[in-house]
Amino acid sequence: MTKRRKTFCRSVLFLVAAMLSVSLICSCSNKKDTVMKIGGFDVSFEHYRYLYMNIRDELLSSENDYTAEELDTQIRDTVMKSLKHYASISELAKNKKISLTSDDSAYIDELVNETISDYGSEEEFQNALREAYSTEDFFRYALELQQLETKLRSYMTSEATGELAADDATIENDVYKNFYRAKQVLIKNDNGKSKTQNLELANKILSDALSGENFDTLIEEYSEDTTGGDYCFTAGQLLEEFENAVSSISSGEIYSEVVETEVGYHIVMRTDITEDYINSHFDDLRSAYLARRFNETLTEYSDTLEVKKEEIYDTLTEQNFILGSATIVSSDSLDTK
Repeated sequence: MTKRRKTFCRSVLFLVAAMLSVSLICSCSNKKDTVMKIGGFDVSFEHYRYLYMNIRDELLSSENDYTAEELDTQIRDTVMKSLKHYASISELAKNKKISLTSDDSAYIDELVNETISDYGSEEEFQNALREAYSTEDFFRYALELQQLETKLRSYMTSEATGELAADDATIENDVYKNFYRAKQVLIKNDNGKSKTQNLELANKILSDALSGENFDTLIEEYSEDTTGGDYCFTAGQLLEEFENAVSSISSGEIYSEVVETEVGYHIVMRTDITEDYINSHFDDLRSAYLARRFNETLTEYSDTLEVKKEEIYDTLTEQNFILGSATIVSSDSLDTK
C-alpha cells in the first residue's frame, strides 16, 4: 500500500460512518441490492461493503488476534452502530426541517475540488477512491452528511432553540460530576524508535513516577505530547484506553500500568478539577458538555429505529465484500486484496 493511499484511507476512515450512510440522505439505493432498512431508509450492498471493508482493513492492521468469525462479528457490529447513528441524524434533521442549502452544496463542491487538487490529478484521486472501496459520489455524500450533522448540532445546542442548552450552573455541576482531568507523559509511536525501545522508556518513566519523582518534571523531560498534556474531558472525547485509565483512579493517583493506544504509550496521572480551572476554561467545557449531550440524544434516538434485514444480508460473506458482488461466490474465485 502506498503512502498516498494510506493517507487517503485514514482520511476516509475518519468519515467511515458518514460515507456508509449515503442512503440515509439520498435514498438512492437500488431496491434489488438493498441489504437492510434502518428506519425508513435503505442501505445498499455498495454502501454496506464500503464500511465493512474499511473497518476490516483497520482491524486487520491492529494487533488483535481475531478469528475469522470474531472479525466478521466485530465488523458488522461496528457497521450497525455507525449506520444507526447517522440514520438518527438524517431523521432528526428531517423532523426539524433542517436541510442543505445551495451555499452548503457550493462549499462541498469546493472541498471536493480541493481534495482532487491535493492528489495532483483527477486520475490519482479516482485511483485513491477505488483503493479505498469508494467512489466520488460516496465521498461527496459523506461531506453532505457531515455538513448536515454540523447544522443539526448547531440547531439543537443553540440558546435560541433551547433543546440542549443549559445555564452556567447546570454545566458547572455537570463538569464536577461527569468530567475528568488528567495529565500525561506520552511516548509516540512515530518518533523514529522501535516499539520495544518506546515501551522500555515508558516503563522507566512509570517506575520513576510511582517512586515519587515530580510528574511535571517527567513531562518536561520526556513527553512528546505537543499540546502540553493537560486534559479535561467528558466521556467519548478522547481515546478509550486513556479515558478508562483516568476514570479508574482517584485524583492525585498515577495509573499503575503503561497505557497503550494507537498513538503510543501513555503514563497517566489524574488531577483535580478546580473552580479556577473551570472559570478559565468555561467556554471549552460548555462545548464539550453540549457535544456529549448531542451524541447522547442521537444514541437515544437511534435505539428507537427499527432495523429490518433483507434475506440477502444473511447470505453475505467476507468474500462478497472483497469481490464487490452480492452474488454468492465460490472460495476458488477469492483473490484477497
